[in-house]
Amino acid sequence: WDVKFISSHLNSTSLAIGMARHIVELWRVDANLQVSHQLRIHGQPSCQVTSMDIRFSPTENDSIMLTVAAGTSFQEIAVWSQELQFQDDNIIICTKNSEMINNKISSSLQGHAGVVHAVRFSANGQALASTSDDRSVRYWTFDNKGEEWRLQWVGWGHTARVWSVSFVPSLKMVASVAEDGTNRLWSCETGEAMGCIEHSSSLWKIDTLQDCCIAGATDGTIQCYDLGSRTREGNRLIHIDSIAVPDDRPKPKLTDEANSLDETSEEPKAKKPKKKKKKKVPTQVIVGMQWSDIKSDSPVLLVATRAGSLMQLRVGPNEWDMLEPWWTESLQEAHDIRSTDGCCMAILHSDQIAIGTSRGDIIHIPKSGGRYQLLSARNLKSVQGLKWIDAVTLISFHVSAVAVWSIVSSKDVLKPVWICELEGKGRGVPLSCAYERDRLVVGDSRGTLWFFKLDSSVGSLAESQTIQSSSTLPRAHQKEHILDVVFRGDKVCSVGNDGCLHVAYVMGNDLSKGWSVPAASMTGICKIWDQLDSSGFLVSGYYGNTYRMMDMKTGHELFHIDTGGRQRSLHCAIDSTSSGSLAASELSKYAIAVCMNQKDGTNSIMVRHLLKRQKQRQLSVPKTLSMGVNMHSETIFDVCLFQIRDTVLALTGSEDCTSKLSMYDSGSLIDSTLLTPQESCVKAVCSSQHDDTSAIVVVGGGKLILQFFLVRSLGSNCTSMNDMQIQFLGQFRNRDKATIDHRINAVKALPIAGDSDSRRNHLVVAGDSDGCCHLFMISEDDESERKVSRGILVAAGDRPILSIDLCPVGSRILVAMGNTGGDVLLFDLPGSTSELENQWDELGESLKPFSSYHAHQMGTNTVNVLLSPSSNSSEVADVSICTGGDDQALGMCKLSFPTNDDDEKLCLVTDPVPQVTKELSFSAIKGVSQFWHGTERYLLTVGYTQRLALWHCGSLESSINKTQTLAPSLLDAVSVDLGDVNCLGVLKVKDNDKTMGTDVLVAVGGMGVELMEFPTASL
Repeated sequence: WDVKFISSHLNSTSLAIGMARHIVELWRVDANLQVSHQLRIHGQPSCQVTSMDIRFSPTENDSIMLTVAAGTSFQEIAVWSQELQFQDDNIIICTKNSEMINNKISSSLQGHAGVVHAVRFSANGQALASTSDDRSVRYWTFDNKGEEWRLQWVGWGHTARVWSVSFVPSLKMVASVAEDGTNRLWSCETGEAMGCIEHSSSLWKIDTLQDCCIAGATDGTIQCYDLGSRTREGNRLIHIDSIAVPDDRPKPKLTDEANSLDETSEEPKAKKPKKKKKKKVPTQVIVGMQWSDIKSDSPVLLVATRAGSLMQLRVGPNEWDMLEPWWTESLQEAHDIRSTDGCCMAILHSDQIAIGTSRGDIIHIPKSGGRYQLLSARNLKSVQGLKWIDAVTLISFHVSAVAVWSIVSSKDVLKPVWICELEGKGRGVPLSCAYERDRLVVGDSRGTLWFFKLDSSVGSLAESQTIQSSSTLPRAHQKEHILDVVFRGDKVCSVGNDGCLHVAYVMGNDLSKGWSVPAASMTGICKIWDQLDSSGFLVSGYYGNTYRMMDMKTGHELFHIDTGGRQRSLHCAIDSTSSGSLAASELSKYAIAVCMNQKDGTNSIMVRHLLKRQKQRQLSVPKTLSMGVNMHSETIFDVCLFQIRDTVLALTGSEDCTSKLSMYDSGSLIDSTLLTPQESCVKAVCSSQHDDTSAIVVVGGGKLILQFFLVRSLGSNCTSMNDMQIQFLGQFRNRDKATIDHRINAVKALPIAGDSDSRRNHLVVAGDSDGCCHLFMISEDDESERKVSRGILVAAGDRPILSIDLCPVGSRILVAMGNTGGDVLLFDLPGSTSELENQWDELGESLKPFSSYHAHQMGTNTVNVLLSPSSNSSEVADVSICTGGDDQALGMCKLSFPTNDDDEKLCLVTDPVPQVTKELSFSAIKGVSQFWHGTERYLLTVGYTQRLALWHCGSLESSINKTQTLAPSLLDAVSVDLGDVNCLGVLKVKDNDKTMGTDVLVAVGGMGVELMEFPTASL
């Protein structure tokens, strides 16, 4: 399991080998590399060892201390040591009995819940890191006073077995790799997760040297990373936006039949009814899109459509500018070219624009507008693609030929200089090329490379010269499309859909087949980037639907993005500030655009770009990631933030059947306490407060169990959870026969008014997987005989309930529930203790939804209700309901209720009409939260995209004047370094000096909890 060398200070070296049966053998290696056995040491008791690390350290009496840590299949780590000494070039054991070879275990480290796969000592031997089947990374330190090993922290985050671990002394971190394909970095001091590097296959082994890390994968590749750049705090910001393309489709014209009916009054003759045909929705076809400038703070994307439009998108402000159209009616009149003939586009330096047509012609226009040039090659048939070589050289790909154009003439119509024909049986369609001086290499759709020699002396002739290939290299890419070709001296490098990089050699006028190497975790390579040095290859391509960019020399991945489909049109542009090899540095800027078709026939563009941060943003604040030390061993399903006096507390519930209450101070969670565990997973948590002196805490999960706690502060200055009083009020459920499959999915609580100021009661509403609603009343009064009232079970619908929120409206309580069908159900409850007590027995049958609306195509994962501040002084209460769903959409619905003092039930002024923003996210939305700042309303969203986004949703004035639009506008977004994001908690902190000078605290829960603070003063 381990091999280490040790010098004997003479003419030989000793070799220590760790064996599977808890044995360490020492061998002597002399100067002639002759090997002889010296000693065998048995660790006792004898057991099966699954991992081992051996360490040598000098002692004061010139001997050497051998220390061994061995992981076993019995979930333990055995640590023992033996003093050794050199005598006449041999190693002996420093004991009275020199023949003793058995060594007892001095320490047995317990804590893992599975086979221990890796153990590793730190450089000074005072720390030990271990990994296991239980998906955890554990960090142990040696206490010199007590002479024992102690567990310092446990790191959770891997979702499969953790195979290997290594120390990174220069960064004071531990790196681990696992079967889930992730390389995770942990702080040695705190156990915080400092970074996560993803790979498409399992990682087995890891080793580090200074900031460099190498990891071996099951796909046979070795991944190399610069850990310093991965963990160093930078000033880069990644944006992901979905932007609708302006609809330029022509309006449908009346048919001749419809016009004739208008002109005559005669009734048409009766005809047999025909089957109704589905109306074809006219679609907006994108001819091409390409980045024209990514070096500025607002990257510019150029888009051309088959309606003849040419437009540019300025990313950042996300504004469209309509440019001079690429097609006019004069083109059709003069050359019989219609706008629907456009099929491809290429631009150069944002100045030169070329658009190819299905008729074989090319339209060349300047971006600034002006007279166009027609590059006529109709005899070559449809244009398949275009490529600019320089400002005067353009190459066009046709069905069976490649044309080379020289754009130096001012003529209105130009002819190609060279026409390179692909001839022969089995030829493919040309797709890519490499052009250099007097030679051209073309790659086609059948995996063949074609080599052409060009005569530069014919460049000034009026007629085009047709040339044949001087050499071909068939099946260079196994009959797959060749998507890019470049010259490297006398080498021709090509990539294609076979996922391989092929290198061929130019020998005179012939191509000679060289070698081919597959790219790690890529099923198709699209492009070779030119910014590399001559020894490396930076390529980009697909692995499934994921578009990746990586350095084939080191295996370093620069970025990846899920496109949703390989057939979608995509364009990527990069920029690097490094003067050497781009693969040796991080990208300073890149931009990716993916075109997505909508059901209504329009298009939207998913834009992802990385820029240097130029100004302070609303969410650009320090983040802390608490994973494992005081949190959970499984995914966190729900999180809730609340404040008692000056202490901020976080309540979390997890799949590991536990709920924890943690204390937040100065940017991190400092302490936590475990609440009473449940029989099954904890799916929902919430809190409710009358004031900041106490809080009711509710925990719900499997078997329909609800637990209730009362939390109070024992003093004014709380430094740990020992300063909090937590009283268990009870555990209840409304059904006797509940299995593990019956779950409480959502729970919310709200303080309710009592008959006097001394009564402090709370209403708890929970929703389960059977579509039922559970109601409880909780009292925190000391004199109350019954802290928790008898529960009520209400049938809310046929669909399981996924989310709940409560909002006081006048003297009533509005309850909004979201279910798996994408519906939002609205209920009305009394807002006072006396009314609830009087109607309690009747609510089980009388409580029905008074209204509902359909918000999502799939489950409504989260719902949030916000009352307008003007509702307290007006006759109408305005309520905004925000929902997020599995369909990646955001639903916004504004409701108005008349307010009165007669305690009448809630009545809508108008029926709810939700406004749904489709594809607001690129995956399911798992958390939404609205809040008012002054007279402006803001929204926070989070989901599986691991992105926390801040939106502006209008002002109070526009809400009062009924001019408010419900569509949110994106202000900022930051990435969340968690997997399996499930929930969002938001708290507006009240005069708390324990935060970092901010007043909004955000918690995102998933495989851990990530906490962020930001000042609303910057909004």
